[in-house]
Amino acid sequence: MCKMEVIDIDESKPDFFDKLRNLYKHKIIIGRKTAEDVLDYMKKKYGINYLTKNDLIEKKIELYHDVKQMICRYDDLLIYELNPEGESKKFYEYHEDNYAKGYPILIFYSKEKGFLDSNCVLLQCEIKIVEGIDKNDVSSHSAKFKDYLNNLYLLEWTMKNRE
Repeated sequence: MCKMEVIDIDESKPDFFDKLRNLYKHKIIIGRKTAEDVLDYMKKKYGINYLTKNDLIEKKIELYHDVKQMICRYDDLLIYELNPEGESKKFYEYHEDNYAKGYPILIFYSKEKGFLDSNCVLLQCEIKIVEGIDKNDVSSHSAKFKDYLNNLYLLEWTMKNRE
């Protein structure tokens, strides 16, 4: 396994987020995208399929604890399954190494709440990055911006350590 190039960033130091901001200045997506834009991006890049109620029942996905919780929480929940092949294979490899084999990676979407989430932590990072960040959050170095930078760092660090 190839290890990530050592970057002189110590999360315990006060300049941690300043260093992340400089490291990722060309990867920061300024301006928030709609959930529909993010789903469209995911569809094009990774391949996602909308799961109907019949699909959920047939695949027994509605029985999974996290899916039950989401269904109870959101009346208008739409569930998409991430294609296990191609570009998205890295998410399945990570998910299977850290959680469960044979468990589909899902994206949960509530149009009413503007909520997007995934049952895969790594894909959650990707979603948050693709959603972008408001310019005001960047200029004020808000907690949202720090979370955004942290997602960039976690996604890159995890992928490089999996190589």
